[in-house]
Amino acid sequence: MDVIAGWPHWQIEFDKSGHVDAAARAALLDQIPSEDLTDLIVMSHGWNNSPGRARLLYESWFAMLPPLLPAGSPARLGTVGVIWPSTLWPDESLPVAEDASPGGAAGLAEPAGAAGSAGALVAELRDIYQDPDQQQIIGQLATLLDAQSPEPQALAEFHALMRALDATEAHAVDPEESGPLKMLDEDPQTLAARFAAARDKAERRAPGMAATSRATQPFDEGGAASVRDFTVADTSDSFEAAAGGIGDITGRLWNGAKEALRQFTYWQMKQRAGTIGQQGLGPFLGDLASRAPDLRVHLIGHSFGARLVSFSLAGLPDGMPSPICSVTLLEGAFSHFAFAPSLPHDPARSGALNGMMSRVNGPLLACYSSHDMAVGLFYPVASMTANEDAAGLADELMFRWGGVGHDGAQAVEAMEVPLQPTRTRYDFDPGRFTNIDSSDVVRSGAPPSGAHSDIVHPELGWAMLTAAGLV
Repeated sequence: MDVIAGWPHWQIEFDKSGHVDAAARAALLDQIPSEDLTDLIVMSHGWNNSPGRARLLYESWFAMLPPLLPAGSPARLGTVGVIWPSTLWPDESLPVAEDASPGGAAGLAEPAGAAGSAGALVAELRDIYQDPDQQQIIGQLATLLDAQSPEPQALAEFHALMRALDATEAHAVDPEESGPLKMLDEDPQTLAARFAAARDKAERRAPGMAATSRATQPFDEGGAASVRDFTVADTSDSFEAAAGGIGDITGRLWNGAKEALRQFTYWQMKQRAGTIGQQGLGPFLGDLASRAPDLRVHLIGHSFGARLVSFSLAGLPDGMPSPICSVTLLEGAFSHFAFAPSLPHDPARSGALNGMMSRVNGPLLACYSSHDMAVGLFYPVASMTANEDAAGLADELMFRWGGVGHDGAQAVEAMEVPLQPTRTRYDFDPGRFTNIDSSDVVRSGAPPSGAHSDIVHPELGWAMLTAAGLV
């Protein structure tokens, strides 16, 4: 046991299959009930690159909460930080609080290691792809990115290695989450050109947005980059130029290939998150409930961590009362149809978590932002194919492949409200989603992810505490 924000804190670490050290698990099941808590807040990071950085997120987020609680609150709170093997590319930033006081400003940490070549960035993925075959594939990908050969077969080899990397990861694909698999079957040059164009559009839409920019700095042209004004036609100039020579154009296509690989590795981490939630965290919370039946558990997840905590609902044991009393999803990087009883584009099928809302004895929140480029631009772009008609494509992509972090939970009769200042009243319904538009607050961050990790804000903490019934 440790202490964060004056509350007892524990850490639970899972491998990519949801396994956890048996002795550590048993210790947690003994220690947490012994603290005589009324409420336990369980939070999962999203893409990340070390337990230390996950700890920084948990310290920043939990530090916001005590000042928001009413004086003399009878609640006795503890926290748990979930650690799981996900990947953060070293040129991206992570959320860290600058001022955790109510109404204070939050910020983003500097990228973990933005310096170095594209190949060097990819080589660092070896920390998360640890099987020997995966290590070899990552090394080959890094070598190709650094060489940036003008030969088409080199780009084809890069694409083939992406397919080989996918084959090393065991995962079950949910129908509403399968969009990025299209990347594996597409022409390599088409794929690279499309992602190069997407990166250009993101850069144009957010000029000068440094990783540490403050929330008061507006995005250009009235909003963040969105797939709604990006179509396959945007790649045509890239193709014409690429056919004419090498040099900068070849480099631009290789940069597009790198962005495609980034999106693909994130898609694989998303699949891991679902497995870990259902096979690891869910059963652990069920066992904890059997030891401490009166303990109220509140789940928070960021990015892929939102998918992890959501799938933990499916991993709770059948036939016993659920301990989950609220769920807060922050920029969730998974399908907005995950909880839907029927997929609007395929009514015969349901979302992977259909029926799981009933396992929450309180409100479910989906906090989203239009400035989240990771969920609102790059994920749908990964679901395009070159033979699709550009006319109306943007709306169709967002409808079918949109993420919770872009527009909240869909097809579940969710309420829609804007994010409110702290100390403001919300009226949340138990067992029902409320989609919270956080765009006015969650807006800082540079491409390619934009504001995806800009989540350390007291306003979000206040919404979570309200859903938990603690304020």
